[in-house]
Amino acid sequence: MHMHIQTVPQLGVNDDTVRITRWLVAEGERVAPGIAIAEVETTKAAVEITADVGGLVVFLAAEGDSLAVSKPLVLLGDDLSVLEQERDSRLAACPDSAAVAAGGAGEMVTRKAARLAAEHGLDPAVVAAETRGIVREADVRRFLAARTIAERALPERFPALNGRKPVLIWGIGNGAVTMREALSLGDAYDVVGFIADRPSDSAVKDELPVYPDTVLPQLAASGVSGVGLAITSSEQRLENCRRLLTLGIEPLMVQHPRAWVAPSARIGKGCHIKAGAVVETRVEIGMACQIDNGVIVAHDTCIGDGCHVAPGASLGSSVTVGAGTIIGIGASVATDVRIGDHSIVVVGSSVTRDVPQRSIIEGVPGRTIGRRR
Repeated sequence: MHMHIQTVPQLGVNDDTVRITRWLVAEGERVAPGIAIAEVETTKAAVEITADVGGLVVFLAAEGDSLAVSKPLVLLGDDLSVLEQERDSRLAACPDSAAVAAGGAGEMVTRKAARLAAEHGLDPAVVAAETRGIVREADVRRFLAARTIAERALPERFPALNGRKPVLIWGIGNGAVTMREALSLGDAYDVVGFIADRPSDSAVKDELPVYPDTVLPQLAASGVSGVGLAITSSEQRLENCRRLLTLGIEPLMVQHPRAWVAPSARIGKGCHIKAGAVVETRVEIGMACQIDNGVIVAHDTCIGDGCHVAPGASLGSSVTVGAGTIIGIGASVATDVRIGDHSIVVVGSSVTRDVPQRSIIEGVPGRTIGRRR
């Protein structure tokens, strides 16, 4: 009996998990190779996953679940009963994946999450209201930490130490720590805290306080001079940049001192230019972009708002990169090529011809393997 285990592919630049938005086929349905079977979300995009091989399909997760890259997603084969037995044995080996109804409201919560919530006198239904899919132990921990953050007292005034202006970093991932280090190497800014716009599992990041984004106006009134954007999602990063401008808060352009940017280049607000990047003559980069380590952007290239060019990528001269596009690690784009808005160039791919908007490009030379929703 032939059985194929299809795993979660690497879709994003930094993502190590995806969330299953919805199944596009019915369980037990026979599919052909290349047929879209699931829609998943990363921090950067919603993408359709296609079947590696033909056969009957059996799911190994539910809609709303998050799965790590390379973890089993579906089983494909010819004998439905054998596939279902394999699925059941895999689920039995992971008892915490079993969920129970919470609060009588139909929400599904894992047993570990329910126990932790009970220890803190927390109704799991309250967590479920702010969680997509099954509530897990990590969701409860993030909810408890977020409650602590929300109760944090704000300083009356952030001091300007040694002439440095107090600034915040919007983001609580490892990229936020990278941005803090880049700012610390200059003499203009002093990072005084981080901002979280999602539930966090800690009230402190890199030994500095974490504040909820709901108190941004108060933080601005406390003497904050600007905010750096260390948000993984390109869409969210751009949205946050615009929100800062609406609030009258300066989105910082953060440039590592070991990055080289030509004097004639124009860089938008809220960008982060990392160590080793080279941005050449007359390059234009829009708002809220990330130009990562070792990226080369040749002269006269134009990059739209909210883009991410990942480590080691190279863009030839006079390239146009549409807004919201992601250029993967080590990818290359040939001279004079135009890439449409909201596209993804997969890790290590080479783009040698124009790309329509919302395309997913993979390979050398690059070919269209899907569409971004």
